[in-house]
Formats: sequence, C-alpha cells, structure tokens
Amino acid sequence: MPSAMANEAPFDPCASEQVAAYVRGLPGGADALTTRIHPADEMYRYELGQPLASRETAAVLYFSTASQIFRALAEVVAWRFGWEISEPRRAASSGADAPGPALADVAR
Repeated sequence: MPSAMANEAPFDPCASEQVAAYVRGLPGGADALTTRIHPADEMYRYELGQPLASRETAAVLYFSTASQIFRALAEVVAWRFGWEISEPRRAASSGADAPGPALADVAR
C-alpha cells in the first residue's frame, strides 16, 4: 500500500446520491450504519481496481459484499442460537425491537 494512500482520511461514499440510494435500499437501511471507507481498505481497493470501475461502483460493490457477508454470518448465528430471521432488521437505535442481529449492530 503506498504511504500516501495510508495517510488519506476515510471518506463517505454516500456523498454520491447513487451510492446513498443503494445503501438506503439495503435491508436495514443506512440509518445507523457508518458508511465511511478508508481509501486503503483492501476490499474497496480490490473493487476500485476492476476494469471500468469508478469510486461509486467500487463503493456499491463494497457495501453489497459487506451485506452478503453479514447475511451469511447472520444465518449461521441464527441457526446456532435458534433465532428466526427473514431479513436483517434495523438497529435497536432506530426503534426496532425484533430479535436477531442488524447490519448496523456489527458495523460499528
């Protein structure tokens, strides 16, 4: 990783309306989700390095991958502890009181 990139500050890709719209459409929404990404984040850099990728497409794919990882982990935890989940819920801070994990609960 170039040292210049390591010194850059995290940015919020949701400043782009396209990225913000995608994140709002994720199960659980973006209400309590921290959406800042460090420019040197490996998952983000991988997506950015793909042919024809832009910062916006890399960010959407970053959040898509994170959502898929969360869903897989939530299913394992639900299976192990007997929770029933249909969709990730909003974080408790957004007023939901359903059992089970929310993406924002583990993304902090």
